[in-house]
Amino acid sequence: MSNGRPTPTPRVSLLSGLLLLTLAACSSEDPPRDRVTITVAPLKLADLTDVEYRLTVKNAAAQTVWTREVTSSRFGDGKGGLSYVGACDADSNPNTVSVDILNLIDDEGDPIPTNKWANPSPVTLSLTCLENADTLGV
Repeated sequence: MSNGRPTPTPRVSLLSGLLLLTLAACSSEDPPRDRVTITVAPLKLADLTDVEYRLTVKNAAAQTVWTREVTSSRFGDGKGGLSYVGACDADSNPNTVSVDILNLIDDEGDPIPTNKWANPSPVTLSLTCLENADTLGV
C-alpha cells in the first residue's frame, strides 16, 4: 500500500490489437493450403521469461481444426511474444481462433501465481479463411 491506496495487481493485456491474425497461402506450385498465422505481442510483466499458451482454431461448425499448447520461448521471444502458423478451414467459414494463457513463467522457471496477474484469456477472434489467397483477418 502507498498513500492509503492498494498496490494494483499487474495486468496482462491481450487485446485484439495485440493479437494479430493473418492468413497466408502457398505458391501456385504447392497444393492449396489454408493457413492462419497467430501473432501475440510481448507482454510487459517484470521477471517474465516464458508464457505457455493454448492455441485453438475451430471452423463454422464448431469443429476443432487443431489445438496446440506452445510456449513463447519456443515460438517467440520468451517474453510472451509468439508467432505460430497452423491450418484453417476454408470450406467452413468463419473460423474462430482462440488464444488461452495457461501459465506465466518467472526468471527461475516457476509459474507466476495467478493471484499476481489477471488472465484475460481466452482471446477469441473470428476470421474468414480463404483458399489459396493472402488475406488479413482481424
